[in-house]
Amino acid sequence: MSTSLVTSWIVPADQSLVDLWLGSKRSPHTHRAYRRWVRNLLLFLHARGRSFASATVGDVQDWARSIGGSANSRVQGIAAIRSLYSFALAAGLLRVNPMVAVPNPVAQDAREERILSREQVRAMLAITGPDSRLRHAVVLCYCAGARAAEVVGLTRQDFKEREKGAAQVRLTGKGEKVRYVPLSPEAWEHVRLAVERLRDEERLVPWTSGHLSTQVAALGRCVGINTRVSAHWLRHAFATHYIES
Repeated sequence: MSTSLVTSWIVPADQSLVDLWLGSKRSPHTHRAYRRWVRNLLLFLHARGRSFASATVGDVQDWARSIGGSANSRVQGIAAIRSLYSFALAAGLLRVNPMVAVPNPVAQDAREERILSREQVRAMLAITGPDSRLRHAVVLCYCAGARAAEVVGLTRQDFKEREKGAAQVRLTGKGEKVRYVPLSPEAWEHVRLAVERLRDEERLVPWTSGHLSTQVAALGRCVGINTRVSAHWLRHAFATHYIES
């Protein structure tokens, strides 16, 4: 995976540092998110005539204050840049870490606002075709608690049929960590025929995780959910309904 920011105004030493740092991160999701935040910081510093190494405490404090979006977005951005500076310090490339003077913002815990009811999940399944890729994705996000990125990578080899009509699915998550999740007979029945028809290495849901999230959001609107639903909402719903049951 290329880690280069491919931007002409970036100081070569900064580019090399970013490449080394991102190379230590195994998750492709981390790569994408952290690369965006580094670009955000370097653009801010470039406007001040600074590079990563020459940034002052005041520079990074001002950058942190300039971050827009939700509190959770700011938490991610500051964590990414804090990680980069810590990496540079540990590697002996910096003598001082200016991020020590940047406080951590408080993340918002709005999970209770992102829990779909059983009725809403049933409604979303009801308007997908019985053999559609979107239906398969919704079933796996909900019934297996899978992340969008885990679902879009699944092939026939990731499924194994078990006794009494049940099955299990192998999910590869962040940091390439693998976990095996059981599928109930009802959940397996939703995807079994599609899985059995797959050719070797063919993916069950041949989309990107971003495209899947867009499809799920549209599905949510179709059933009257006013806020933007993501595939991760189904994962939250799975956990909540499992505990309740």
